[in-house]
Amino acid sequence: MILHGNTDPDAELVILYGNCQVPWIAQLLASVDGSGGQRGYLCVLNHAPVGQSPAMPSRRDLARCKLYLEQYDSEIFVRLREEVRDGIPKACPTVLFPSYVARFLWPFRVAEPTPLCDARYLFGRYSEGDRVGLKVRASGLRGDAAVDAYLARSASGMPNLNRRFDVDMAFMETRDRICDVAICDYVRANFRTQHLFWNFGHISAQGMAELTCRLWRVAAAEVGGNPATAPAKIREAAEVLGGMGHIQQPIHPLVAEHFELRFHSPDMRYRWFDQRWTFREYMARYIGLDANW
Repeated sequence: MILHGNTDPDAELVILYGNCQVPWIAQLLASVDGSGGQRGYLCVLNHAPVGQSPAMPSRRDLARCKLYLEQYDSEIFVRLREEVRDGIPKACPTVLFPSYVARFLWPFRVAEPTPLCDARYLFGRYSEGDRVGLKVRASGLRGDAAVDAYLARSASGMPNLNRRFDVDMAFMETRDRICDVAICDYVRANFRTQHLFWNFGHISAQGMAELTCRLWRVAAAEVGGNPATAPAKIREAAEVLGGMGHIQQPIHPLVAEHFELRFHSPDMRYRWFDQRWTFREYMARYIGLDANW
């Protein structure tokens, strides 16, 4: 678990349950309190590195909860979610909020069978799999020949991208209707002009600030903060914190062209840990499982 804000063991807690977006939200909400704020923001993650289990808060921490912020999650680690719900005080206010999700930008995404995990790369050097890339890898091709084969195979096997987009938007809209906070309208309006999605669920600083501002507006009575300054503090803190994580999944050039992504260019370099790779450079390394970096 991750704790931001006030770390005093007797401080009030805001408990946030959800995926990897939650620690960013917690830090941005803590910025509204400022230094020496009265609350701690405790993140309960619904995932863990391979071979580990998600951590459960202590009964004492659950009892200190004054506000529970739950990211809508109908499938992952239901038992953990129910234990958190059962452990917080019965009268504790609850706000349900959605998760950003965009599978349509990576239509060949699959689980990566060889992520190359180690102490430095807990989720792997190559945590995101690519169905076509795996087929090219299995063929034995490497380097430029592998990328050329990948581009040919992926072009001929490209799924209906409009259909993929519609499915993702319908999924997000359904979640928005269930939640107390909505985000799909922001995605529709901005995904073409902003590098909003770094992978299917990792988001830019601006995107995380927007979701946090919307969450704060719903929970403001419990979280506190000056309505005139809180959103500005959240956005300023987001710029300092940066986007989510150390990787930006390169986007297939045909996908970028189809959706008219204005932030994209053919020679765009994506962050991959401490590297900066074009789509071609990334695919050559991914297909070859290159660990020489």
